[in-house]
Amino acid sequence: MSTEENKAVVQRHVQEWTLRDPSTIDRLVATDAVFPGWPKGIEGVRQFYRSEFDIWADRQYTIENRETDLIAEGDQVMVKLLFHATRITGETVTKMGVNIYRVKDGKIQAGWGVWQDKK
Repeated sequence: MSTEENKAVVQRHVQEWTLRDPSTIDRLVATDAVFPGWPKGIEGVRQFYRSEFDIWADRQYTIENRETDLIAEGDQVMVKLLFHATRITGETVTKMGVNIYRVKDGKIQAGWGVWQDKK
C-alpha cells in the first residue's frame, strides 16, 4: 500500500474510534495486532476499547492538521492527536499525544503512543 493509503487507514481509525463504533476494530485492526501494555491480538484491542466506555462518558480524538500532524514513511504512520473527554465523574480531560502505527494490507498491525496533559 502507498503511504497515502496507510495514512487514510489511520485517519479512519481515529475518526471511527471517536464515534465509538466497535466495528472499526474488525475493519481496521489486524487479528494479530500488538499494542504494548494491552493483551495481544485483536481481542486485546477490543478489551481496551470496551474499557474506554467505562472511563469516559464522551471522548473526542482530533487530528488538527492532516498535512502536518499525519506523517507516513513506508508502513509507519505517525499521528499527533488532541484528546478531549469527560470522565463518568464529570471531570474534563484534555491531552495531546503522538501515536505511531504500523499498517500492513490495509490494517493496523501495531501501535505505540505517548500522551501528556495539555495545559
